[in-house]
Formats: sequence, structure tokens, C-alpha cells
Amino acid sequence: MDIECNKEVLDLQKLSVVTRGNSEKLRQYLVQFRELIPARVALMRQYMESEDRRMIRQTVHQVSPQLHYFGIRGIAPLIERVEMEYPFMPMDELKRTVSVLIEKMEMAKQEVSRILDRCD
Repeated sequence: MDIECNKEVLDLQKLSVVTRGNSEKLRQYLVQFRELIPARVALMRQYMESEDRRMIRQTVHQVSPQLHYFGIRGIAPLIERVEMEYPFMPMDELKRTVSVLIEKMEMAKQEVSRILDRCD
């Protein structure tokens, strides 16, 4: 699978290393990412609405490995901030940080969908 992606959004180099050039395995990871992200985004929004700091942090932590493997630009500091500062960060600031995280996740999902559409 020859993958060209928007380098402003994704860097799939780590994912390529993990899949060792196996295009079917790479495709499976892309499909899984595309399916996983909407559910995680919905959970984050739900927990922001209910202002559940612990569940916001837990959801971010759960999705963190996939986000790192997909090399989403600018996401590492956001994840780290949520994971480290969630107990004492003002709620408005936590929500803004998570909203930026969500925006980046959605952009990555769109880019992954674009890649999969070109390959099908």
C-alpha cells in the first residue's frame, strides 16, 4: 500500500515500522483508527459536558497509543497536559485543551478516510 498523506496532519512513519511493510496490516490499522476515533470523540464530548475530569483523562489515556502511532501533529503536548494537569486545571481550560485534541483527532480521521478511499 503506497501511502501519501498530508504531513501537516499525520506522520505514518511509526505505523509503517510497526506493520513492517505489510500493506494489509497497515490497512487494518487505518480502518481500526477510522472506526475508533468517532466513539472516543463522542465519549470525550460527553465527559466534557458532564465535567467528569477523571473520565476525560481516562479516555484520552486510552486513545493515546493510537494517536502517537499515527503521528498526529501537535498532539503529544495536549495528551501530556490532560494526563498530568487534569485534577487541578480550571475546567474551562481543560475543555479548551480537549477541544483542540478532538479537532486534531477529527482531522486525522478525515485524512485516514481519504487515504483509505484512495486505496479502495
